[in-house]
Amino acid sequence: MEKVERHLHLTSPALRGEDVRLAQRRLDGRSNSKYASFHPGDVDGEYGEKTGAAARRAKYWLGYQNGDLNQGYGPTLDAYITGRKGLTIGMKARRRYRLKRAADRAASKPLRVKVYEVAKSQLGTEESPSGSNRVKYSDWYGMVGPWCAMFCSWCSDKAGGKFHYAYTPYVVRDARAGVNAMRVVDAADVRQGDFVLYDWERNGVADHIGVFEGWVAKGRSFNAIEGNTSLTSQDNGGKVMRRTRDVSLVQCFVRVER
Repeated sequence: MEKVERHLHLTSPALRGEDVRLAQRRLDGRSNSKYASFHPGDVDGEYGEKTGAAARRAKYWLGYQNGDLNQGYGPTLDAYITGRKGLTIGMKARRRYRLKRAADRAASKPLRVKVYEVAKSQLGTEESPSGSNRVKYSDWYGMVGPWCAMFCSWCSDKAGGKFHYAYTPYVVRDARAGVNAMRVVDAADVRQGDFVLYDWERNGVADHIGVFEGWVAKGRSFNAIEGNTSLTSQDNGGKVMRRTRDVSLVQCFVRVER
């Protein structure tokens, strides 16, 4: 059986090679893996953010201790995934606990659905006075300023989630890293209640966030419920509205599990 011998981790430029490709196949649930996919993205031989986040997820679900949940992939993780090395007693206990918690959550309505329902109930809410950024979402967050992410955080809180952000680039950063129970999902996998991050200037920095509602034209345009928008201002319009957006404006879609 092929083995990953090198310690793979995020670097700039990214590590490349056949061992990276093998690690990606393991993380995707193929090539002698005992487990389902941890969503590493394309099997392209490049150790990028999606692969690193998948390695972190693999460690979480295999029962690694919280302090060891990093984005590296090495011989030890490879041995666990392929079954060449058995999980320790402690790992098995943590794995059982985490799987049970996930099953309990799955038995109830998904968090993203609850987030969407809360967001939908807020349609038409406006800041007061106009142009002040004073609205119940910023009051709840405790900070006066552009409030699109505060709106999403408020909706998550009311739905029982832990998403808590005021700055959209941090959402993208953490989702790509696979932390705070977040991960980036492809457009083909996006679901109602996932978050959508926009990059108006296409400069790699997220400018705005909303709650995905549904496709208008599959893979091309969609509706989203967004805070601090209007027909005259994309991301500082002062109102909760349903907007129709083009996929070309999207930096990434983000799913939050808790």
